[in-house]
Amino acid sequence: MIEMQDSASYAFEAGMKNIAYITGFARKITDAAGVKRYYIQQHNDMSRMVPVETGKNGLVQRHFQDRLETKVYGRVRGRVIEHQGEKIHDAYVIPIAITRPSILEMPEEQVWNAGVYGRDRSKVEQDDFRPYGTSEGSGKARGRGAANTVLLAGIINKVTALTNSEGLLSGVEIELRQHERLETVIPVRMMKASIAGAMQKQLRMGMPVSIVGSLRMRDLKETSPDGVISNSGKRVGYVWCNNIQTASQGVDIRSIPTWVSAILERYGKIPSAAANTAAAASTARAEVSAVDEEESTFDPDDARTEEEALRAAGLLV
Repeated sequence: MIEMQDSASYAFEAGMKNIAYITGFARKITDAAGVKRYYIQQHNDMSRMVPVETGKNGLVQRHFQDRLETKVYGRVRGRVIEHQGEKIHDAYVIPIAITRPSILEMPEEQVWNAGVYGRDRSKVEQDDFRPYGTSEGSGKARGRGAANTVLLAGIINKVTALTNSEGLLSGVEIELRQHERLETVIPVRMMKASIAGAMQKQLRMGMPVSIVGSLRMRDLKETSPDGVISNSGKRVGYVWCNNIQTASQGVDIRSIPTWVSAILERYGKIPSAAANTAAAASTARAEVSAVDEEESTFDPDDARTEEEALRAAGLLV
């Protein structure tokens, strides 16, 4: 078990910042195949619980007690799953420590009952777990920053424009790379329409960036033989953020790995920074993906700096 004051030393993966603080109620769910799945539930919608993988250290099996208040310190990992013939990037948490949270770190009653900001209430999935009773929330309550904080740094491997149902730009997705293996990239979605266009033009492949965000889930769609699109019942994780910053070498990234040169060669290594930005922006415009209204809805109260996120997680006083 890692004490809170020591956890900052565990905040790097392959020399790049990678730490998550997830707080809520531990849930052990046995799926239809009889496999036990572990989650952190932060509000009354089970479809948006944060998945926690067991890993190899046995922490989850030893310390996850169903419906108990729990705080997970972990690292965000990426993997690729197959869905309707398409490769989808999925983000999840591997725990490095599990502790009991303070009262101030747990979701409040109004946050629990309000559910996910901007989510259609008809899509909410619930069981008999009611830690705060059965009252309905207003949908306007906000969670504490300590409940779901992710700090990342890495290298941009790919940029994709995200559009809403009207075809308007609402965000940008990047593949954040911390390892040489491409299947481990972490999907990061910057969802803020007012700066999405400017952000898309500035981001370029091979660029070191820093992220302050949270781990979220989204639904995967499926298309029937007659062309009807609906939710498949499957979900993947991603890191949500409202801004992307340039990473500081020695602070966010300890050193630039040698495999970055392969990214630059793939997209054309251009000496001029302006030309490099233009080439990357042109490549990014070619990649476009649609998002649900829930994802494209920006909650201004989610915006946090790294200092605010660390303070909320109890690492600064």
